[in-house]
Amino acid sequence: MSSVSPVVWGLLDDRPGHATQVQGIGDALPWPMVEKHMGFGWLSRFDVRILGASVVGLNRKARSALEPPWPDLLITCGRRCLPVARWIKKQAGGRTRIVHVMRPAVSTDIDLLVLPHHDRKLTHEEVEVVRVTGAPHRVSARRLNEARERMAQRFAHLPRPRLAVLAGGPARHVQYRRDWARDLGLRAMALAQSMGGSLMVTTSRRTGETSAAELEATLKLPHVSWKPGDPGENPYLGMLALADAIVVGVDSVSMMSEACATGKPVYVYGGDKLVGHKLKMLVARLFKEGRIVALGDPFDHTPPPPLDSAGLVARVVMERAELWFPPVARVNGTLSEAR
Repeated sequence: MSSVSPVVWGLLDDRPGHATQVQGIGDALPWPMVEKHMGFGWLSRFDVRILGASVVGLNRKARSALEPPWPDLLITCGRRCLPVARWIKKQAGGRTRIVHVMRPAVSTDIDLLVLPHHDRKLTHEEVEVVRVTGAPHRVSARRLNEARERMAQRFAHLPRPRLAVLAGGPARHVQYRRDWARDLGLRAMALAQSMGGSLMVTTSRRTGETSAAELEATLKLPHVSWKPGDPGENPYLGMLALADAIVVGVDSVSMMSEACATGKPVYVYGGDKLVGHKLKMLVARLFKEGRIVALGDPFDHTPPPPLDSAGLVARVVMERAELWFPPVARVNGTLSEAR
């Protein structure tokens, strides 16, 4: 019998920020990952400790996608996917290994917990923890190189240095003032002017139409801007790849983590508006690691190596592979020890 790779599933939450973390770790592993898209019903609102190991929080379509052969490795993120992961492990007779991202209410059945430094420490001692800076993501060197080649002509007319501006919007833990978009645009333009360069600007759905228009109105330099709903491919990755420096709002853990994955100077906007403890901890850590400076301050040092939390998690999993996944062979659609 010939040995085969472990079967890997990723449970994708309907929240993009959660799904991206699972996909990022899946991208970093040397094995293909099957994506299982989760849809939830009202029962998913219950506490994980009440739901236990169950699929009662899923809708019918999501439940129907879960059938054997069960995975050897399961990657999850967020509260609602954890009961489902524990249920799958139970169906597999405990053989499935679970890698879970973010602090859980219970650690039962988790084999490796990916816990951001900006999250609280886990009090449970029975689970192995790998601490990461920021959030796992999909901005890898390979994907940046592909985007650079694919989109080079789209931005070729912009004079260098090019400054990418990643605009989010007000959030639960970030209280921007009412004219934040205009303020961000003016300050980003001033930085680009001091460099003698141009701007590449992208907004998110949280930015809103009014703020996006206010931001656009400030841009008096050569620039390209994009907003959700615009035709054509989203140029976000291309902007990251082709930028010489990046401005990003502090309202998004994902965008800050992805900006720092480029290994380029990163300027953050809105650090004085933080009200959430977790975001304050993350921003403080990124400052300490030399990855960011406040927009308006000089970035006068060499940036550290690209932030690659997903790669770190993948390396830990690979170190455990021999113990977790003994040589296996596929027999009648199931996995068993090779002989």
